[in-house]
Amino acid sequence: MANHPNRSRRGSAAPGQSPSSTEVSTLRADLQMTQAQAAALIYGSVRTWQDYEAGARSMHPSTWALIKLRVHHWSLPDL
Repeated sequence: MANHPNRSRRGSAAPGQSPSSTEVSTLRADLQMTQAQAAALIYGSVRTWQDYEAGARSMHPSTWALIKLRVHHWSLPDL
């Protein structure tokens, strides 16, 4: 199923495109968050976040958009 348009591994995530595992881990590092804090930010589990960073699972574009909104438009929760 690698030929499905939402499952490709291209460069920077464009709107509607899943981010790469490097983009996910870089964002978390830039925010100085633990994996548990980042998982809480998207209402997900730590294991799921670890899978995103390991490249074992692709983050859905809507989840990536949620992170961007929470980081740029709202104050982050006390984690």
